Formats: sequence, structure tokens, C-alpha cells
Amino acid sequence: MPDTPPQSRHHAEVASHIPGRLRMRLHRRSRHPHAMMQMKKTIEEHQGIHGVEVNQAAGSITVKYDEQTHGGMGIFDLLKDLDIIVGTVMDAPQIEAPTEGDGHSKAAVTLAGTLDDLDKRIAGLTGHTVNLRTLFPLSLAGLGVWRIAESGLMLEIVPGWLLLWLAFDSFVKLHPPAMPARAVQASE
Repeated sequence: MPDTPPQSRHHAEVASHIPGRLRMRLHRRSRHPHAMMQMKKTIEEHQGIHGVEVNQAAGSITVKYDEQTHGGMGIFDLLKDLDIIVGTVMDAPQIEAPTEGDGHSKAAVTLAGTLDDLDKRIAGLTGHTVNLRTLFPLSLAGLGVWRIAESGLMLEIVPGWLLLWLAFDSFVKLHPPAMPARAVQASE
């Protein structure tokens, strides 16, 4: 098996980003002063970059850029091209980011789809329908009430009120409000 040299990547996370200004916090292995100054120099050489500030104590780099030149994801594409990989934007999954048309997170849509699929399977096996979208949150509520009755509010451990909140939250997410009749007519 041929030896391949390890890829030289500077990993960073977005600490803050507003259009025209991006601050990255570098991972510890990328915080060497020489590496940070080299990144600054390389970024400054590109068109549309107004300034680059290095904070070695905090391990961060702030890039001020022209929004017109690097609009949308352009600044992240530039950093990727320069082999500065920004983890929270490029690598890390976006948990709870609304990805579906109705504004629900992908996790909520997946859970609802799974419960609907289980409902169909149970109905096929038993001939009886079960509404798991209602039964699931009610089960969490029952567990929460039981835990509170057994152990009190348990503020020092997993509290029963947390299970009650999860029950409420899952019920709301699994039962989206119906579309108003006017909106349905307008979309047809």
C-alpha cells in the first residue's frame, strides 16, 4: 500500500458571522503563531478582503470582506480553497436547522415519518389503528408524572419536568397546525 502524505488542513469553527465579517476560532493544532500569520497573509492576498485580524491569545482570525465579492457562501468557498476548513459550516451537521418546507427540523420530520410507518405496520398486523403521534408524547408524559411521583422533581438528576417538557414538545411537533382553508384554496 503506497504511503500517502497526510493532508495539511487547518480546522476552524465559526465563532460569529455577519455579512462582511467572519470570525473563526481555530482548533488547538492550528493555533501555532507561524501558521496563523501564514493564514492571515494568504487570506489578505485575495480580492475583496478588506482586512484580517489575528488574535493569537484567543486562537481566532477575523476576516473583513466585501459582501459583493464574496456573497452567500463565497467567503466559505474561499476559505475551503485556501485549505482552511470551517467545521461548523462545511463539516458539522446542522442539528435542528429547519430543512423541510413546513419549518420543522429534519429530526422532527424523520420521527413523525417513523411513527407513521409504525402505525401502518401495527394496523397491518393487528387490524387495529394506533395513533403513535399521540401515544408517544402521552407515554413521555406518563413517565414524567411517574418519575415525579416516585422521586420528586429530582433537580439533581434527570428531572421529571424534563420528561413533561419533552412530552409537550413532541406533541406540538408531531401535530402541526392544519393549513387554513383560504391558503389551501389559494394554492390550488
